[in-house]
Amino acid sequence: MKLIRGLSIAIAISVLLMWVLAFYYYFTIPNRIATHFDINGIANSYGNKSTLFVIPFSFSIAPLLILIIAKYRFKIIKKYPYLINLPAFFYLFKDDQLKDYLIDKYFEAMLGYTLILTLSLLFAEIGIFEGSLSGRLPKWFDLVILIPIIAVIPYLFYLKKLYSLRDNR
Repeated sequence: MKLIRGLSIAIAISVLLMWVLAFYYYFTIPNRIATHFDINGIANSYGNKSTLFVIPFSFSIAPLLILIIAKYRFKIIKKYPYLINLPAFFYLFKDDQLKDYLIDKYFEAMLGYTLILTLSLLFAEIGIFEGSLSGRLPKWFDLVILIPIIAVIPYLFYLKKLYSLRDNR
């Protein structure tokens, strides 16, 4: 439970930082900025700096939805079990403590991955804002985009390990 709370706080802080950075850049950059980049990371379209707010808005939606679902996970599971795609064997346990433990472990993994995703989006936002100023995305931008894709592998292995508990019950 403490891990879920800590991960949730870290995700919320990361989302808040996205917005703080957006306002910081908005008040420090010129009115006309790069708004689109080609495959090589070179700006090919320019526009008004107010378009910068699209980035934190769109990057905040998924992490905030996941935080809401994680906070109300037990209420949602009890009232609307079809809304959360949990493995069916979670419902087969007669012991409610074990079931709650497994659900918490599932959400710990989901929030851990969400934190990695949110931090990647935060750094992607920084790269986009810096690219808007310079007309070229930073060289490290591609790596930031790859991190969530690479991080899904250990996440899936953890879920596989969690699912293997059904064979040991």
